[in-house]
Amino acid sequence: MEEFINSSPDLFRGFIAFFMAYMFIMLGITALMIVSIWKIFTKAGKPGWAVLVPGYSLVIMLEVAKKPGPWVFIFLYGILVPLAGPIAALVFYILMLNGISKSFGYSAGFTVGLFFLPLIFFPIVAFGGAKYIDDESHDPMGASLDSGQL
Repeated sequence: MEEFINSSPDLFRGFIAFFMAYMFIMLGITALMIVSIWKIFTKAGKPGWAVLVPGYSLVIMLEVAKKPGPWVFIFLYGILVPLAGPIAALVFYILMLNGISKSFGYSAGFTVGLFFLPLIFFPIVAFGGAKYIDDESHDPMGASLDSGQL
């Protein structure tokens, strides 16, 4: 018992060191995601600072994904309604990510990456060579849907 009492300052120092390392890693991840989404917004012609405003960033993200604005209420529904709300919000979140993928010319498979590995795929969208496709009638494979070609 005496050894435990004597070693508790070392245990405390170890806990503090672990906590500080964890905090620096989380700060780095947060900074990476903020910078990535800021860059995605600016690529889409939206204000980058919107990523810093919680509700407004969701509205801008829906605009980038070319989804209707009232979808914001689905996400609010996800917070307020038990069980069904989070499931609905998850489905609409995946649809929003799919819209972002399509808006930058990526396939639906890229949506899976955005969902499961956002720390890798959001920076790919942000810092890669993908351009924002503003025209809704544009097919990512190169054919124009207005001209009747498929």
